[in-house]
Amino acid sequence: MTLRRRMTPVLAAAAAAVAGGCGGQATAGEAERVVEEFYGAVRAGDGDRACRLLSAQARSRLESQTSQACDGVITRLRYSGGDIVDSHVFITNARVRLRSGERAFLGREDGRWRLDAIGCNPPPGDPREQPADCELEA
Repeated sequence: MTLRRRMTPVLAAAAAAVAGGCGGQATAGEAERVVEEFYGAVRAGDGDRACRLLSAQARSRLESQTSQACDGVITRLRYSGGDIVDSHVFITNARVRLRSGERAFLGREDGRWRLDAIGCNPPPGDPREQPADCELEA
């Protein structure tokens, strides 16, 4: 099952516009841990744990599009995963890049990082020109 979404250029441009924002290094590790925990939960088939790491909006969109509970579908989406290459915090948003080329986008929710988009693959060329293709996007 695939729920491919396109990351909007507006979101990508907004993230790029505030790159290097305040306190980025202090919370990048936390964002990376959320991504690692998500992929670990997916590999283990633990849909409940994976869903707890999604933003409320991402969870709602997934359930609305599939007409299924998040924990029953989240581990069946297509993810490449892999080691984390780097991450950048953009004030209240973060991007984590994986060795597979996938990206994960996170936002702050209730004082914690939550995944807004996961399994995102950038298009060829300038990513500001075209949206990324995501398995799930809020």
